[in-house]
Amino acid sequence: MKSVCNLGVWCISIQQLSTPHLAAHFHSLLLAIVHAIDNPIGSLSTTFEAIQAVMKLATLLSENMREMSHIWAPPVYRRLLSSDMRERDMSERCLLNTRSTILPPPLNLSKAVVKDLKPRLLTGMHHVLTNGMKVQTIQAWGWFIRLLGSHALKNRQLINQMLKIPEQTFSDHDSQVQIASQVAWEGLIDALVQPTMILPFETNATKKDNGMEQIGTNGSEIQKKGYLKSTKLIMTPLIGIMSTKCDVSVHLACLNTWCYLLHKLDTSLSDSSIIRMVLEPVVEAVFQVDPDCKSIWARNLCIDHLLNDFILAKCKDIDYDSLNQVNHQLLGKTSRIAPFVSGSFSWKQYPIKTFRWLSTKNHDLTVILTSILMIFYSYTP
Repeated sequence: MKSVCNLGVWCISIQQLSTPHLAAHFHSLLLAIVHAIDNPIGSLSTTFEAIQAVMKLATLLSENMREMSHIWAPPVYRRLLSSDMRERDMSERCLLNTRSTILPPPLNLSKAVVKDLKPRLLTGMHHVLTNGMKVQTIQAWGWFIRLLGSHALKNRQLINQMLKIPEQTFSDHDSQVQIASQVAWEGLIDALVQPTMILPFETNATKKDNGMEQIGTNGSEIQKKGYLKSTKLIMTPLIGIMSTKCDVSVHLACLNTWCYLLHKLDTSLSDSSIIRMVLEPVVEAVFQVDPDCKSIWARNLCIDHLLNDFILAKCKDIDYDSLNQVNHQLLGKTSRIAPFVSGSFSWKQYPIKTFRWLSTKNHDLTVILTSILMIFYSYTP
């Protein structure tokens, strides 16, 4: 029976079956694959072949797989908490390969994750964390929070329960656990910072509709209040890490997560409330610490990233050869950090879109970045 099951899912994942043929039998194939993932024999090889088939179908029939993700994704993401490293690895590889299909998550998938979290996955995460598998736990947490998506905003109590996991890993003494926590925290950013929530909102302002002026409703103010509350939640551990002395690799991971937040905030970054909550605390924390041979590179990398986007926004005519040269220099600085970094960490470049249209009328942000520029060059060795 095991051999027959293996052969069946192998044929789906390996054989060059035509897309129309797969589409015609999609639902039957998917049910067979899901059965093979959770096969009653407990065969890891069968699970592996079935997960390969999932990735194959996601490549060929992305829309169908997205629509039915609440059926096939749960048996995949549940294995993130497996005690078997092979199961965890194949599960994460599948999620990475199907990321464009399942993210942002459709509502049916988010609801399935909620049902799984309450009785099963929350307990599982605490159990795995207690057994010392801290990196694996926070990595799984990052996926779960991403798969909740915007539905997380409707489950505040569940989110509060989930936040107990990173509360423990952020304060861990192991730099690898802290770095993994930063990466997973980007999942919370994805869940809480939604495109439909981008500031600025029309609060206490008039707007014209068919030539008539109308006063903005309280709905926008409530929405903005919730948005700022979510942003404050995201920023709390980042400010804490940047304000404390720790391994430079942890600071770099924190700055990278912060830049990801700036990238996701998009045009919201022009709002004075967001500037005070997101930009000012990190800049203040960075420059309050006396630079040493290690921290100066983390500082320079962060400032290079901000100033690169800011200066380009101020330039009407961009010399793309010069732009490529600047980016090359940034990568060069990143490589020079490597000797000082004790943990494995990879810097990712996230464009900060709001600087592309930023006008000189935004005095607060212009002053902040101009001040950074002056201080940066006075500290650079």
